[in-house]
Amino acid sequence: MSVYNRNSAKHGCNVEVRKATQPNTMNDQWMTIEDAANYLGKAQNTLKYWCEAGKIAAIPTEYGTKISWRIATQSVIAMKESLKTKEVERIYKKTTKKVVSSQLELVSLFLKFCEQGLHNADGNPYSPETIKIHRYYLTYFLEKYGELSFHNVRAELLELPKEKFGKRQKIHRVMTAFGVWLVQEEMFDAVELEKIRRIPVKRHTPAKQVALREEQIDAIENACRNAFERALVIVLSETGLRNSEFRTLTMKAINLTNREIKTVGKGGKERWVGLTKKAYDALIAYIDEYGPFTDDEPLFKNRDGNLMTRYGLRDRIQRIAERVGIEAYPHAMRRSFVTNNIAKGRNIVDLQLACGHNQISTTRMYCRTEQVDVVNRMKDWD
Repeated sequence: MSVYNRNSAKHGCNVEVRKATQPNTMNDQWMTIEDAANYLGKAQNTLKYWCEAGKIAAIPTEYGTKISWRIATQSVIAMKESLKTKEVERIYKKTTKKVVSSQLELVSLFLKFCEQGLHNADGNPYSPETIKIHRYYLTYFLEKYGELSFHNVRAELLELPKEKFGKRQKIHRVMTAFGVWLVQEEMFDAVELEKIRRIPVKRHTPAKQVALREEQIDAIENACRNAFERALVIVLSETGLRNSEFRTLTMKAINLTNREIKTVGKGGKERWVGLTKKAYDALIAYIDEYGPFTDDEPLFKNRDGNLMTRYGLRDRIQRIAERVGIEAYPHAMRRSFVTNNIAKGRNIVDLQLACGHNQISTTRMYCRTEQVDVVNRMKDWD
């Protein structure tokens, strides 16, 4: 059996013989172009091209100036199987793409579980700020890589410099949390999740933990230009409220008669915080000048009249502090609240409850007492 080559026939060259897989002289071992095309579901011109190119075993037959073909049946059957395999691969790739894209579609469902406290073992719901962070990183990651996997998480972490520990840690935590949920829903491999968990995300540079001395906070207060700025600085430094807790304060949450604030912290936990005389006076001055406020209206707004953003509050505190050459931000105020009150001999358990910490060890970590302060206080330990 020979495979026809148009160029060879045209120049009178000998045509190389190629045998079928299992040659047989029976007439039913050969098919016409038309029959083969129907069997394979292809156009006759496609079959002619395959014959000419040697992609299928066939013998050319001349009819005057035209060329026809006798195609080996077994070769046609083999081609059918090959086409089936390619079709399966195509369908598999298409299905895989659907699965990959569905992970992105599952983000909203995952976050609903988090909002309801159905994801954590302790049953605590995620805060709105945590939900926002998870949505941002999951959307970014899945749009970039298509799917959650050990190799994709590692590739993303390798792109970030070691100095970006905070961002590296957030990405690792968010992807791990998403992976845990996918495993629970039987949509992800537990072995792959374990590999992601074991990626070593370590801090290579010391954490930047700023705590301000009382005289520094006083200097920042003196740099405030209006009641709004004074309320920001004083209430943050005198209560130890978190950024998100402070920004979401409303009139309904403040009991001015009893000098108390009701706030909602991490995990949706409510707690009451007392107001010092200084914080109370700063709030009253602010409300008198910028009020009145409805019960559910955000107490502190940006210039557009909307709820201040996390970074909007941070930027405002930084700009006030920069006027006196001091580095400060809301969390530094919270850390300073712990540090300065411990220096005054306040009960650390009281400070733990005031800050809304689950563990007293967290409160201890917030204390940034310097060695020189300890040395000076030791001199009075008679």
